[in-house]
Amino acid sequence: MPEQATEKYIPADLPVSDHSDNPRIRAKHLFYCGHRLVDIAEMLGVKFAQVKYWKSADHWESFAGYERVISALDARLCLLIIKDPKSAHDFKEIDNLSRQLERFEKLRLGIKKPKNPDERRGGLNSSHNYLSPENIEKIKAAFHDNLFKYQDTWWEVRRMRNRLILKSRQIGATYYFAREALVDALDRLHPKIFLSASKAQAWQFRAYIVDLVYEACGVELRGDPLTIRTDDGDVTFRFLGTNSKTAQSYHGDIFIDEIFWIARFEELKKVASGMASHKQWSRTYISTPSAVTHEAYPFWTGEQFNDGRPKAEHVEIDVSENNLKTGKLCDDGIWRHFVTVEEAQRQGCDLFDIEQLKREYSPDEYAQLFMCEFVDDSEAVFKFSDLQRCLVDSWEVWGDFRPFAKRPLGNDAVAIGIDPAKSRDGCAVIVIALPRVAGGKFRIVERLLLQGSSAEQATQIKPLFEKYEVEYAEIDESGLGIALAERVAKIYPGLRRVSYDLGVKNNLIAKALEIIDAGRLEIDAGARDWMAAFLAIKKVLTDSGRQMTYKSERREGIGHADMAWATMHALACERLGETSGNSGRMTVKTY
Repeated sequence: MPEQATEKYIPADLPVSDHSDNPRIRAKHLFYCGHRLVDIAEMLGVKFAQVKYWKSADHWESFAGYERVISALDARLCLLIIKDPKSAHDFKEIDNLSRQLERFEKLRLGIKKPKNPDERRGGLNSSHNYLSPENIEKIKAAFHDNLFKYQDTWWEVRRMRNRLILKSRQIGATYYFAREALVDALDRLHPKIFLSASKAQAWQFRAYIVDLVYEACGVELRGDPLTIRTDDGDVTFRFLGTNSKTAQSYHGDIFIDEIFWIARFEELKKVASGMASHKQWSRTYISTPSAVTHEAYPFWTGEQFNDGRPKAEHVEIDVSENNLKTGKLCDDGIWRHFVTVEEAQRQGCDLFDIEQLKREYSPDEYAQLFMCEFVDDSEAVFKFSDLQRCLVDSWEVWGDFRPFAKRPLGNDAVAIGIDPAKSRDGCAVIVIALPRVAGGKFRIVERLLLQGSSAEQATQIKPLFEKYEVEYAEIDESGLGIALAERVAKIYPGLRRVSYDLGVKNNLIAKALEIIDAGRLEIDAGARDWMAAFLAIKKVLTDSGRQMTYKSERREGIGHADMAWATMHALACERLGETSGNSGRMTVKTY
């Protein structure tokens, strides 16, 4: 039975669109406003059967409520846009309708307001981080235009299941692999996961990715995790510290940085293997060498592969530079590469003056830092395993520390240790947050290696006394250090100045050992230079042969052991044998 026509109010501002003369569109909007079909037919002057057909053919009832609202908002907005002239009220309504349309469009797409502030800056559903095909081509060109020969080798084997690279410092490995991951991800849309000893260290990969995109095409990437949108789909990059509790829930191509410096490597390796267990994912391990006692050393030598296997299945892998300097797929299924600074130079890396490096570092330091030789810590005063216990993911563990704030620790007290180089310009500076309770932990929050004259160094040190609440500061004024000591004393009159002799060295070492053995010292897990500094300190006989002393074989430059001595100067704020908070700190001697 047809619906009975009744007298019906026809709205003067009936929603219209760019098809405003189309009764079919007007009929749909009237239906969404709640009018009956018979009334719509009368309003528009068309037959009832025609309106009923439109309803069926256009599936009016299949649209959700918010879709009907979007249609009405769109129609009203179009009416206002074509209206001329417009009043102030019209412009206000246009702005309001536009915002409502945007809101309902997000509902339609299932976009929710992010709970994590980082997601607001570029998460999965962000309108940011879009790279057009033209942008992607620019990024690829910028990447390939800036490679050394050994990096070309890495690119050629980028899809190898397992890569293990032992490398010199400062040859651009972290820089390269961040950029490789980006370019490969844009090709295959494989998610990428970066695992480092700490979140802060993992973010170095992120910085290189963001920089390449911005430099190549001017797009500023945001977010952590970092999701890039392309016409072919989205791809996500995650930057994690080793203590991330959610790491194993992700999957993708994995890059693990500085594996020979990561604590509990075997545990991490199992997690990483699970994240990349599917055959399409790859695993890349990158590191400078540390000590032969590290858990990852048998992984490098291939000995780990033999564990638990019958002797007939054992492999022997030659991990010498000569065998691996061009890269090689070994019998355990891992592609290995051995890249020293000298080999990098032969393959086009022009960033170094090799002879200058040899003058600046002792033979042992040069071999370990640049020639990829592992340290035997049996002769070292500080053992690698003990130093590893000091490592923490500072961004995760130190909730009160805000590294980018003007006052990272607020009014909490710190100690500063300064150790100048002995025969040329340069010095190491360490800032340590002091324990809040008796027997509490010392935290190394900042470390600097400075170059230049004593005046220039003092200028760089001065802001630290404004940035932190300094309760104690100590400097070695031996040799050329006296000039810097004079300048720093004018900045901080309470500066304690010491000159090295056997007694001073013994006290500094003893106090550091006491604190480290007690598990009372923490530093960010990315501090490889700091660990290497302590490993460089060895116990030797004095020239007379009657007593033992400590030596770190520094030459002209800032030997990396200076970082260790600077740390010990800061720790000297607590007397040897004392752990009772302020009462155990040394009396400050002013000059």
